[in-house]
Amino acid sequence: MDMFCFASRSERNIKIEIDNKLWAVAQPPDPSEVERHITKSWNLQPGSRGLLYCSETKVFTTPFICLSDVEHRDEEFVWRPEKFWLPFTIQPLGNLSKQVPAEIAKDVWPFLKGGLSRVVSPVTVFARIQVAPAEWDLILRDLSV
Repeated sequence: MDMFCFASRSERNIKIEIDNKLWAVAQPPDPSEVERHITKSWNLQPGSRGLLYCSETKVFTTPFICLSDVEHRDEEFVWRPEKFWLPFTIQPLGNLSKQVPAEIAKDVWPFLKGGLSRVVSPVTVFARIQVAPAEWDLILRDLSV
């Protein structure tokens, strides 16, 4: 099954995501990457599974189910003063009370065997990650509330 992993710069942004049931991504600094983000955003559909990673604390947290298509617009208000784009609504299946450090996750979750940068980096935004249903169940066991 497909899963999408999204990195956040801070726990604050993840908390806002949970409270608003909305996620969006940072615009790429390189204008040539904008079209690639838009094209890859079509991969995420309602019903898609997702997982968040906090770059600040180096933990995985908050699995979710995508509830809407990605909107091709800026999101200027939810994360003020930061500005993101390509927002979509989600149903969080966890919260910040449950977190798995990346160093532990890579030993437990098979999708991380190829390395963390394979799933959470600027080039992996909206990239599908193949996980077995049993692996999704492990993620939910570790992170859902």
